[in-house]
Amino acid sequence: MAFLRSSGIVVLTGLLLLCSCGLPPTLIAPNGPLATYPVHAYVAVGDSITYGAYLSSPTTQSYPALIAYSRHWTGNNYAIGGDMACDVFPRQITPNRVAFSPSSGAVYSILIGTNDADTYGIGDYDSIFSNCQLAAITWLATRPEDKLFPGDTSVIPSGACTNSVSNGAFTCLGPGALDFGSIKTTGAPLYLWYTVSDAASSDDTFTVSIDGTLTTLDVKPRVSLTTGKGSTSSIYLLRAPLSAGLHHVQLTTRATNVSILALASNRSSKPVVVAVGDIPNQLLTNPIASVASQLAYTQISRQNVETAISDGLDVRAVNDRDYMLGTSAEMHDQLHPNFQGQVNLAVAFASQLP
Repeated sequence: MAFLRSSGIVVLTGLLLLCSCGLPPTLIAPNGPLATYPVHAYVAVGDSITYGAYLSSPTTQSYPALIAYSRHWTGNNYAIGGDMACDVFPRQITPNRVAFSPSSGAVYSILIGTNDADTYGIGDYDSIFSNCQLAAITWLATRPEDKLFPGDTSVIPSGACTNSVSNGAFTCLGPGALDFGSIKTTGAPLYLWYTVSDAASSDDTFTVSIDGTLTTLDVKPRVSLTTGKGSTSSIYLLRAPLSAGLHHVQLTTRATNVSILALASNRSSKPVVVAVGDIPNQLLTNPIASVASQLAYTQISRQNVETAISDGLDVRAVNDRDYMLGTSAEMHDQLHPNFQGQVNLAVAFASQLP
């Protein structure tokens, strides 16, 4: 969904003045911390809140549209109503090839977890949410230039493993190996994004060797990640802290359905900006998910942000719950902000975006 301009939005001295829907004029917050590179584009992923469900014009009134307009950025809003954390890769990032190619000064935002909290609450599913969200956050925040993609001639396949651009991933359809050679790091962890699937056998595993140290990973998640939106597979992250230097990486497996999206280690002094929202407030008087569930998922999200920051990535926590409070004046229904609620979310995200 591309952003459009609206006659109800006026740019004034670098701030955004909103005069729509009979609301009083509202100013979007000034820029947040600067990026270390020129910013020209903005991509948002998320669920129906980010999409702008029930607004009269989501392409102009959703918080990503308001921010893009106020910053004079080109942008795309790939959010899909009803999506959960494990939908973000298969339904938003991969189909739109987000952060696969060198970017022209892009920043990103991700606001996901409301539907996870509504559907599953607090319990065993927490780890599924955490894994899928952290994989998406680190993917967006890692430059494509630092990712090792299928087709790279430095990767040597053997057995039933392949290294083909046309596959879209490094794949193993049976016993085999992928030798990634020597990966240079600057002290940041090694990231390996891999597919997990509910359809896999519990015996399906693969082993990653880093300088001879072995890590075995399951292809089948320990709790079903079925989202209700058709996703029964998604992307997880192997995160391996490493010292600066060259490290030999090899994958071996006997499983029949191993798929590796990419391998990376952040080597840039100009990491990509990603703003990550907390689970937004629902209608205070009648929420679908309890406040305890909302806060539990927010805490998981904050922990993922802290992990990414500790890895040297420019990931920024957005405390949107202090801006969009879930009052009846801000909500269309139990879950979805009205235009005033979207303005408040825009202020929250703008406080962290450049």
